[in-house]
Amino acid sequence: MPRYSNTFLVKRLWQILIAGTLVMFSVLLYFGGQIYQQAPPIPDRYETGSGHALYTRADIELVGIVRSISILIHADGPKVSKCICSAGTFCCSSAA
Repeated sequence: MPRYSNTFLVKRLWQILIAGTLVMFSVLLYFGGQIYQQAPPIPDRYETGSGHALYTRADIELVGIVRSISILIHADGPKVSKCICSAGTFCCSSAA
């Protein structure tokens, strides 16, 4: 028969582990929410000094979607390494 003091210690350690995990995830979720709320705004369009559009909000959002899909498809991470916007066009080159 196990000793009562040993059983109590193990039970107490499990309680501390569970309580600590709950507290840490609560803190993580709270600060994650704060970061999400305070994210910088995405402008409607970036322009050169002469007024020529470099890229738009849709281009920026497309890059995020492409990277998210790439992460889901490829286990080794995103394949989109760099997106180049010039002369109003949008193109992404993939990593080798």
